[in-house]
Amino acid sequence: ALRSSVKADVVIAIDTYVIADPVSGTQRYAQAHLGSGPVFRAMDDSYVAQPEEHPRLLAAAKRAGVKLQEGVTSGHNDASVWAYTGARTLALGWPMRSAHSMVEVIDMDDVAGLAKLVAELARSYHD
Repeated sequence: ALRSSVKADVVIAIDTYVIADPVSGTQRYAQAHLGSGPVFRAMDDSYVAQPEEHPRLLAAAKRAGVKLQEGVTSGHNDASVWAYTGARTLALGWPMRSAHSMVEVIDMDDVAGLAKLVAELARSYHD
């Protein structure tokens, strides 16, 4: 069981979202694309997004003028352990090709969109 003296109402995990590498030809991670906006991680090996947070996320993306991608992937995210404490959780990221290599590739517009989205989400939880 998770034991912590830290209490949180809302946890937004920010991380990369691994996408397909056209060089390898794999389609295993083909759900998101560079230049198409930040990615909402709907599910991974440790986490299923809380459905009640989805409308808030979509509304925040619209207000921020940010295209939002959604995907399911393997791996884990840092929000997953907080879901068990009763905190509202979301996992977001920027798409990245060639993860864990010397030639990782991102689109800076995706990162900028993610920053706008997180700021708008923070405001929505504050209201």
